[in-house]
Amino acid sequence: MGKPKRLCRFTPELRNKYSFLKEINGSDSELLCGKCKRTFSISHGGGYDIERHIQSIKHKSADIAVSSSKSLTTYYKSSAPSSRDLEIAAAEGAWAYHTVSENQSFRSHDCFSKLTQACFEPKFHCARTKCEKIVTNVFAPYAIDILTNQLKNANCISILTDASNHGNIKLFPLLVRLFDPLYGIQIKILNVESQPGETSDIIINYIVKTIDDNNIRNKVAAFCGDNTNCNFGGVSRRGTNNVFHKLQGKLGKQLIGVGCAAHIIHNAIQTAADCLPIDIECIIVKIYSFFYIYTVRVEELKDFCMFVEIEYKAILGYSKTRWLSLMPSVERILKLFPALKSYFLSLDKVPLILKTFFNDPCAELWQLEYDGLVQESDIQTVIESFYSTSEQYLTSWTSHFEELEIMECITLKKVPNWSEIEKVAEFISNKGFFNPNNDTALFDQFMLTLQYVTQEKIDEWNLEKKSTDQRWVCIFKYFKEKDIQCDKMIIIVEYVLCLPGSNASTECVFSHISKIWTKEKTQLNVSTLKTLVITKLNFNYTCLEFYELLKKNNLLLKKIISKDKY
Repeated sequence: MGKPKRLCRFTPELRNKYSFLKEINGSDSELLCGKCKRTFSISHGGGYDIERHIQSIKHKSADIAVSSSKSLTTYYKSSAPSSRDLEIAAAEGAWAYHTVSENQSFRSHDCFSKLTQACFEPKFHCARTKCEKIVTNVFAPYAIDILTNQLKNANCISILTDASNHGNIKLFPLLVRLFDPLYGIQIKILNVESQPGETSDIIINYIVKTIDDNNIRNKVAAFCGDNTNCNFGGVSRRGTNNVFHKLQGKLGKQLIGVGCAAHIIHNAIQTAADCLPIDIECIIVKIYSFFYIYTVRVEELKDFCMFVEIEYKAILGYSKTRWLSLMPSVERILKLFPALKSYFLSLDKVPLILKTFFNDPCAELWQLEYDGLVQESDIQTVIESFYSTSEQYLTSWTSHFEELEIMECITLKKVPNWSEIEKVAEFISNKGFFNPNNDTALFDQFMLTLQYVTQEKIDEWNLEKKSTDQRWVCIFKYFKEKDIQCDKMIIIVEYVLCLPGSNASTECVFSHISKIWTKEKTQLNVSTLKTLVITKLNFNYTCLEFYELLKKNNLLLKKIISKDKY
């Protein structure tokens, strides 16, 4: 009987040399090849059996396949982006912001992204879907976070709203106005939603829900809207079925109701213009429509302008919804008046109203007396009627602003005194925004303010035409640098400067919406529109400034890179 053979094992030396082999079934002689997935035994030959397996055809084929293939993990981005990844993300974010800033379509980025890859950076990827998600899920939330922090630090704010139709969709933007001691007046979009109607109940529910969602119920000092019955209940504000009255009830405090002063002036002038002997609106419309699409008529008018030695300029139309926009049109008519008069009186067929207008010696006289053909008393009567009508309208609609006259001292057009500030503090205290027990601290802080606000400083600001809010920014920045306490003075200034003078900011939002939501953008919805206008209007940056901001904000860049934005 022969001597039994020794059992070979997978020793540590073999394990280090052939790292792709693994023991199976708890045996140190039965092995699994990690490349070709075959099992074999080395119990008799040891290392020789391993070499014989490596030389097999199946193992060689598997070895070639593994060496020529990349691991699936090589296609994944690492959890920590490289500096190059952050640079590309900053470029992608800047172009997404540029798209919003210039009212471009996300669809344009399909072509732009491919072109950028071919011309500049192969790793640049920012087609329509990614661009939209960067705006809607990165930039807009970031803007809201900034606004949330500003609201948290603010003592007083005003709410502004209005409604406008986009087709059959009624849009309600809701804005907030506040004063930041280091940056000045801030007007930001808080929300944009569509509502099923424009009744006071619908509007008040929308406003109160937004206020509560942002936890600013105790900070609302004023409500601003158009001077409609729905908002304020008419000129006397005696009704109870209006937004202003119901909002005060919901918040449980007195608010300042700010009707749009621009609309009041507009309506006052329009009402007074009805006292003039001529219908200005009708004349402007007739003259404009006579020329605006008729090239031959325009060329003939140019010849008349050359004859009377007047430089020709295009006749202007006007917006029917805003009477004050007639001013540029009226000015243009007056500049071209000699040429227009000669032209229309030379025609055989001309609209009767224009023929009567240019034959009337008063046509131009309502600006200047004309060769003594009209009695001075007639002109005076018309002018007096015009101004008295305007004054009556303004007086009736601005009576609610009289209580705010005591706040003029905050404008810093002159050096304020303590008695003026004391009256403002008492008014704000009655509204619940200032504790009267802090009047001593307020007095001390005001006296420190007077050490900075001298007559020489006022003259310097007037020369620079520095706005009121920026004057106070200079003061509060100085106090911060000198570590001077000014919290009570800030409350007084915040309350006054958070009050808007008109609803123009909301009208501006509608202008931007009309530029963003064009008839070509049929797939745009209200939720996306909200993020677009928030990104466009809440960030006060140029595209280049925003790019520099992105390069310094790694948190935003990582969100741009992350798949979580989808």
